[in-house]
Amino acid sequence: MVFELVSAFDWLAGVSEVERLSDNPGPGSVWRATTAALGRRFEMVYVVDAHHPPSHLGFASVGSTTFAFRGDYEFTPTDMGTAVSLHLSVSPRRGWIVARPLLDAIVGRFARSALDALAKHAQASAAARDAFRAA
Repeated sequence: MVFELVSAFDWLAGVSEVERLSDNPGPGSVWRATTAALGRRFEMVYVVDAHHPPSHLGFASVGSTTFAFRGDYEFTPTDMGTAVSLHLSVSPRRGWIVARPLLDAIVGRFARSALDALAKHAQASAAARDAFRAA
């Protein structure tokens, strides 16, 4: 269930809009996310390039002129449910290279807020599912 929640990408923190650009929802699917950072609006296009339910979901930017990024979610079963880790990396392009320390800080903050948002989304989804079962 957690893998499915994450792979929908509709819960991302700090992102104002997420849209799937391709017909397929799984491996090879292409997405566009819109966000704001450093006083600018950014549209990020990324492709799901690793899709291994229920343990790993990976994605990478496509065609960015400001920075390239890569993300990998790892899902590990535990006694209490599923542990989720997110590994993000960013590589600035052209004039953004001087902003590397700032980008690293933004990426770290984004990763923490993404995992917090995912936890809230998963809890809300579980509560909604439980309420539906009870009805």
